Amino acid sequence: MSFKKLKEQIEKSEEFKKLKKEYPKSTLYSAFFMLRQAFGNLIIETQQLDYHIEGKKVATLSFDEKENVQRKVDEVEPAKPGEKQEFEKLDDVLIDVDDLQEIIKKELNKNKVGIEEVSKVIVILQKIKGKQVWNITCISGLSLYRIHLDKEGKVLENKKESILSMMKIESGKGKKK
Repeated sequence: MSFKKLKEQIEKSEEFKKLKKEYPKSTLYSAFFMLRQAFGNLIIETQQLDYHIEGKKVATLSFDEKENVQRKVDEVEPAKPGEKQEFEKLDDVLIDVDDLQEIIKKELNKNKVGIEEVSKVIVILQKIKGKQVWNITCISGLSLYRIHLDKEGKVLENKKESILSMMKIESGKGKKK
């Protein structure tokens, strides 16, 4: 399902109407999609929209297995000292999740990786420091391929990382004295 169709269906739901009644100033600030690769194509497994409702509170709206809209309200972790917590409202979406597949394939090919080698793709649409960005992470074995696109689909970043680089190893921990 495209972002636009997802947004349209969620905003027609009773859960969304209840949310807007409780929190009339709530704003859409993020979209999350989990995709899997099947026979060279990306298929959406999970999709959700995140709304900032007030303070540190956010609401996540997604579909359950029966295609009913579910709402979950959480508090986000506070920003790190010196950082500002931002929930910037999303602009109109010019390229959609459906449009990303070809861009992802092209960018992976630059790293000599075929889409068939990818097990999962995590896609987050958000605004960072005033700039709307598609943040895409492709998982292939122990490698991560990070692709950032602007709202027009222009590649801002394409880099490869190891999953192991995300692990923090502290020497001396766990040793017996």
